Amino acid sequence: MRTVIAKLDVDEDILFDIGYEGIIDGLEKEFGWLSPSGINLEEAFIADEDDEVEFGRYINYVVRWAFKHAMDESVGDDMLLNFAEWKKGACGL
Repeated sequence: MRTVIAKLDVDEDILFDIGYEGIIDGLEKEFGWLSPSGINLEEAFIADEDDEVEFGRYINYVVRWAFKHAMDESVGDDMLLNFAEWKKGACGL
């Protein structure tokens, strides 16, 4: 079994029109169609870049950083900032 991290863009209006109770509920049920192929949704969270919660915005920074550097052999000067560093406004991503 392999783990794949993917970014999904979800049109929540369509999910609500279909009758799902929310975005995660819709994803869980839609991923059910993929289960016979061995593809399962293990974990999910909403990662809006304009999250009202400051730590949510930091998590988005971490996710963007991870995607940018997923295949890098050496990150160099662009090291991941901890929350305190990021909060000071040093984030350049």
